[in-house]
Amino acid sequence: RIKINWTFPSYTSFAPTLSAAQHCDSATDACDSLPYGDLKSTATAIEKSVGQTWSDPAGGQLASTSGPYSILIGSGFLPYATQQQVNRGGTVAGTTFYILNAKDGTVYASSNVGSDGAHETVNNCAANATGCKQIKNALQTDPVATGPSDQRYITKAYLGDLDGNLWRFTIGLDAGLLPTISASNKLYSAGSDQPIFNSLATVNLIDSAHQYVFFGTGSDLLPGTDENTVYHLLEILDTGAATGTLSMDRPLTKNSTLTTDERVTAFPAVAGDIVFFTTTTLNALTPCSAPLANLYAFNIITGGAAYDTNSSGTFTNADSVLVKTIAGQRATAPFIVDQHLLFGSGKNVSVFGNQDDYNNGVGQAGVRILSGREVR
Repeated sequence: RIKINWTFPSYTSFAPTLSAAQHCDSATDACDSLPYGDLKSTATAIEKSVGQTWSDPAGGQLASTSGPYSILIGSGFLPYATQQQVNRGGTVAGTTFYILNAKDGTVYASSNVGSDGAHETVNNCAANATGCKQIKNALQTDPVATGPSDQRYITKAYLGDLDGNLWRFTIGLDAGLLPTISASNKLYSAGSDQPIFNSLATVNLIDSAHQYVFFGTGSDLLPGTDENTVYHLLEILDTGAATGTLSMDRPLTKNSTLTTDERVTAFPAVAGDIVFFTTTTLNALTPCSAPLANLYAFNIITGGAAYDTNSSGTFTNADSVLVKTIAGQRATAPFIVDQHLLFGSGKNVSVFGNQDDYNNGVGQAGVRILSGREVR
């Protein structure tokens, strides 16, 4: 039997039969109050700041060999109606970043990023007149934990929020060797109509404190907004200053009739000096028509094309950052393994790379191709 070591919030602060506004109708914005359970009124304020935990945690040892092993996580979205229930007392939930003790779940440190103050009473983005482009703020993306390129210790974390902001949390140790968040910097604001739903990717420059952060705004899994809202693929250079530098901005395609509505599919992936994004192009007027799966590749230094797509022998502005479009499919996140890129598209898995070149590295998740054969 597998033992549960801890939960955050604690199970002792949770009432399993308590009614909670969980599912909100997209037409009326009304929420049900079925007994799915919720926090008791006696729960602590920090426990009440936790939303629906959509954020996958990151973990590791903080700052140095003296730092504790910790869990880093964002609080996740919570409907406004749930937040305002008597048991929660209106404590704002969803906008807090936490560092937890990996052994017992104790909260070492936290940081509340706040909100832009707009649409903070919206329960469901589909019910909002502006669609999902403006919504109650939350840190729902997966945190990216990182540090110096020559060390394994975590000294900072990046998260995006639904107000369109990219945050950097600087992590250290106090005199008692307990974790602290010494700074919470808004590195970049993509705009309140550019929510960040998907997770980020980062890469360190060798022998430098500089770091690139890659992300997209919007999501193809959410209801549409309008013909005027165009989402973006973005690259931010973090030099350690209070704000980051915009290094690349690729607007996605959308026309006024919404017959072309390109959306970010998932988080990007980095391999060497190239960052890969996948998007899906939808036709809002004929929602049952087949979409297009798109693969983009950018050089992380120049922000331009990563491949000589027109076979001219040189890199020029004529080369395209869009390297592949697959008709009739929706793309999943790109995955790098053994110098090959893979992503799902409908019922298929698309693989890119040299078909004769395998077993050069362990890839993203310790996966190696042991054998294979070509099927014609």
